[in-house]
Amino acid sequence: MSRELVEADAELLSGIRGGGGIFGVIVELTIKIYPLKELFTTLLIYDSSDLKAAWTSYAEGYEKLVAVEPLPRALQLQPFGIELPGLGKVFAVGATWADADQEEGKKWFGKIAALGTCIMSNPEPKSVSAFTAFNETLVVYGSYGRGYTLNLNKYTTKTAEVLAKYTSLIPGGGIAVSVHSLRSPAPSNESVFGSRVDHLMLELVSMTGVQELEAKSAEWSGNFLQELKESDPENVLESSYVSLMADDDSDYKKIYGEHYDRLVELKKKYDPDNVFKYAVPRLAV
Repeated sequence: MSRELVEADAELLSGIRGGGGIFGVIVELTIKIYPLKELFTTLLIYDSSDLKAAWTSYAEGYEKLVAVEPLPRALQLQPFGIELPGLGKVFAVGATWADADQEEGKKWFGKIAALGTCIMSNPEPKSVSAFTAFNETLVVYGSYGRGYTLNLNKYTTKTAEVLAKYTSLIPGGGIAVSVHSLRSPAPSNESVFGSRVDHLMLELVSMTGVQELEAKSAEWSGNFLQELKESDPENVLESSYVSLMADDDSDYKKIYGEHYDRLVELKKKYDPDNVFKYAVPRLAV
């Protein structure tokens, strides 16, 4: 097998953006960066004595809010269903504001807090490094299990009810559900990445440091995803994120959509012998 250092051109870069390392080992990457010294962050915890009410109130309120007033690009929201020491299983939202105008950020944190009965909010500025270090403490090393994902169009009452149900059924051991909002993506032929519409990315964090919970966690995740698909099928997108899926539950034609054939052709061109056959996605070439 020959070894060759290749500088990716626009064609190859379009495949790497979405296809990752299936063409070879990426040894160097140059990206454009933007200065960001500080984030304004808060964790909003809502009264979760009735999880169905908490999730539904947020879901309905969020959709009404964005229909009238689009969220600023500086605001990022990450709702959680999680078990916290001393509080039990709760609905919470991690919010970050990436702009120097922190007073405006406080106003938006207030609007999000008002989408339910908020019992705790701790807005504070954090350096990006401190924010990253804090997130690192949430990661369990030496864990068992894997992540799962599903893309949704928007929050609906049916979806909120399922989110509430499975928040109440979290097996423990650090297992959680997280929802990421992906907004205003621009259509592009410079990438084979599939999802180019506003959507919600559901992430089931089914990794735990408790080995005895691994099977229970997988069962919880499987039932969770199946019930979402059955209860609100029109709200489920066909595309999803390969980095959070296993090969046996990935339909790459649906994930990459109209870009699938182009990705396969690039794979054949740049890795004709399929040397990197174990990279994700595992294409049938």
